[in-house]
Amino acid sequence: MKQIIRGIKIIALIIFATTYTGCEDDDEVLPAIEAGFTFTINQDTGTVTFINTSESANSYQWDFGDGTTSEEVNPIKTYETGNYTVILEATNNAGATSTFESDIVVNIPLVVAFPISFDNPQVNYEANTFNGASFRVVPNPDQSGANPDASNVGEITNSGAAFEGIFFDLGMPLDLTTDKTVKFLFWSTSPIDVLLKLENGTGADVETVASHGGTGWEEIFFTFDSANSYNTITIFVDGPGTTAGTFYIDGIEQINTADIPCLETDLQLPIDFDCNGIDYAAKIAGNVNFTVVDNPEVSGINNVDTKVGQITNVGANFENAFFNLDVPVDFATDKGISVKIFSDQALPVLLKFEDGTEGDTEDTQNHTGSGWEELTFTLNSNGSYNDMVLFIDGPGTAAGTFYVDDFTQVSGNVGTPCTPETEENIDPANGDLNWTFLSNDETVLFDAFGNTAGAIVDNPLVDGVNASCKVQQFVKTAGCQTFAGLGTELITALDFTNSSTNKVFTMKVFAETQVTDVTFRLERLPFPDVDPAIERVETITQVGEWQELTFDFSDVSTGTYKSLIIYFERNQECDGDVYYFDDIKQMSGSGGGGPMAFDDGLLTNGDFQTVDGSGNVTEWIIGVGTDPAPTTLDGENRFYSVEVPVANPAAPFATNVSQKLEIVDGTTYILSFDAWTDAGTGSRNIIAGIGLSGGSFANNSVPVGITSTRDTYQLTLLADGFGAPDARVLFDLAAEAGQVNIDNVSLFEDTGSGGGGGGGGGSASNVAQNGDFETGDFTDWAVFENGGSITIDGAVNNGGSWSGKIVATGSSSAGSNATLKQERKGAGTVSAGDTIEIKFDYLGGDTSAPGSVINIQIFGEIAAGGVSFVENAPAPTASTTWMTYTYTYTIPNNADVSGGVTLQFNSPCGAVDGCTSTINLDINVGVHVMDQY
Repeated sequence: MKQIIRGIKIIALIIFATTYTGCEDDDEVLPAIEAGFTFTINQDTGTVTFINTSESANSYQWDFGDGTTSEEVNPIKTYETGNYTVILEATNNAGATSTFESDIVVNIPLVVAFPISFDNPQVNYEANTFNGASFRVVPNPDQSGANPDASNVGEITNSGAAFEGIFFDLGMPLDLTTDKTVKFLFWSTSPIDVLLKLENGTGADVETVASHGGTGWEEIFFTFDSANSYNTITIFVDGPGTTAGTFYIDGIEQINTADIPCLETDLQLPIDFDCNGIDYAAKIAGNVNFTVVDNPEVSGINNVDTKVGQITNVGANFENAFFNLDVPVDFATDKGISVKIFSDQALPVLLKFEDGTEGDTEDTQNHTGSGWEELTFTLNSNGSYNDMVLFIDGPGTAAGTFYVDDFTQVSGNVGTPCTPETEENIDPANGDLNWTFLSNDETVLFDAFGNTAGAIVDNPLVDGVNASCKVQQFVKTAGCQTFAGLGTELITALDFTNSSTNKVFTMKVFAETQVTDVTFRLERLPFPDVDPAIERVETITQVGEWQELTFDFSDVSTGTYKSLIIYFERNQECDGDVYYFDDIKQMSGSGGGGPMAFDDGLLTNGDFQTVDGSGNVTEWIIGVGTDPAPTTLDGENRFYSVEVPVANPAAPFATNVSQKLEIVDGTTYILSFDAWTDAGTGSRNIIAGIGLSGGSFANNSVPVGITSTRDTYQLTLLADGFGAPDARVLFDLAAEAGQVNIDNVSLFEDTGSGGGGGGGGGSASNVAQNGDFETGDFTDWAVFENGGSITIDGAVNNGGSWSGKIVATGSSSAGSNATLKQERKGAGTVSAGDTIEIKFDYLGGDTSAPGSVINIQIFGEIAAGGVSFVENAPAPTASTTWMTYTYTYTIPNNADVSGGVTLQFNSPCGAVDGCTSTINLDINVGVHVMDQY
């Protein structure tokens, strides 16, 4: 069986071989085939429809030239813009093949998008028109100016209708997040405005206008205040106008606003040093090294990478940058100049304007040295000026590199207009001195010595105390001699041997940064022949306000004096503090207008002005212990002095001064007095209060610590255990050795409730509101923190739930000036001649830290603006327990209080490390109008 199968296989092979061998000389003949195709293109979409024209083919293989293929007979293919080679391979059943290829160009028009140049053949620049305008793309008809190239531009033809124009729907939104400016090349032969509007965006539509100068091709810029994206840009040539004509646009781009080129060439305000068209090097001179640089201190209020002015001081006096302005600065309306200044040193900066229609004008502001700070200078002038001069460190000698930027004219803090000086006398031969700086020249200027600087300048603050226009400035330049001051030689000597010579001098003073003592010194002749010499010292008690000091030489009856010397911070370190003084007046011992009437309330002769025929003070009783105490009264009847040469602890309440009066048991009284120790005796304690001779005085008195500085003290005392006819007010030396001085003693019954009511001796109307802060906020109060802190305190109070808290802080880099006001109260209620009482409870008030002060001030307000008087009340004595403060004041008879009165609590702190003070106010803080006193 296996052999049969094998035989069959052999026979089959023989038959196959014979058959194949018999055909080997014949040619193969296949069916004819020819590949081919045509196509149509939709150039708007890139869709190609292929039409197969192949013959004798049964199958097809398409290669579309973009990496894709197809086996369809008539495929449809969508391309992107580009050039493609398409190959078709056709095949029949017999295996015959044929190929055909063709190039295809696809050009899909692009939707217009930024930037727009009108030169890309792939972009559809056809604009939509409206209200009669027409548009087409044409070759540049005027190859000149800002567009000198042979290129295509857009032609806009206006028919003369209002708000006709064109718009483009953008293929990509215009995003204003960062770059907010659109730039055009625009052609016109007449000046015309172009309005550009952005619509259909992620925010509200925005628009802005740019002006064309009519000089052919010009660049114009449109800057938008928006951070949104927009899909439509609309162009109105002449906006709402009806100008007809043909205009051209080109080069529409989006740029950063900072990249707008500056075409200005004139140096004029504002000045930001970013205009590359201005030759700053040629227009800014002076005796400093000045150049324009990239902002090297991008921080704080100038955190933008722009150009700034660099000033390098070498350390000479009055180094300055001198700006030769091409356009004058006119101060007829806006009198302020603001400028950003970078300094790492605390120093004064002087800005001065010269070559004007009025006399030179200047102002000084202080830089705290904290980097970029904006200072505003106010110029008291109505003139226009061609030159601006900037002195970094004014007359000082600070060396270093400083930067300036953004000089801008602003309204300025002009305050009340000053009153020009009308009279002046600097020669004692012509009568009493009246030094007002009227002449504003070297003849009246006090010369600064000890490496300091002085100048006659504009009044830094026109107020009710000093409304004059010109004053003298004194700068205690950092590093100056500690003996520095100011002096002048009088034309004629003051003769104090002559009884007709007035020996009282008043002088108005102003401290910019800290309170200090002021020494008024008279010397025989200029140095070195200075003997004899006499001087008086008074204290500036407030910062940023004018006050008038009195220097009394009435007890001097010998000597002639030809030199007048003034010291601020005498023998103290120089740290750049700035002071001003004005109106040095010589007058009689009454101070020109006589002393203010003193109200001692329930007491008699509380100011020790009345003496009997033997020279003893009336009404007061001298009590002495085992050590007799001499009693003295000074020649001006100013104070009463008691001296205990040896302490006597065994005899308290023995060496004292007292006055008998009727004290009603259970009644609260306010005891007010001035007290101080003589120089050299140091601080010490006294005991003050009300009591009985029988010994109950100790139950109604408190110890009071006094120093060599004259201060006013107010005590709230409850009469407890009284009824005898020999009740009295008493001051005791507390068994200590030393001398104390007491003056201006007053006693009033406290008729208010809770220690904070109306006032002593009569009924009162409180014109202040929310004096207990029980609204929980500062309703009815004006709050100015000024670097300090003013808050409602819910943790500390003197009854109720709240108190007002004022915190002053300072450091070497910056001070503070926290101010809290009951402002313009009692209009129509208070009148000239009224007696008002300031009353409040307080806690704290410690000003022992360096540079800290607490000021209490009363202002008379004029309804039309300005103040008619300023009264500086004594500062409260620091206390760790709640105390009541009371101060009475009689409004001057001629004062205009049509706008009411203002009560101001001011707690400045100088730029001194460790400066701090805290005071809480509570219980009916008020301004009380008294019915009697």
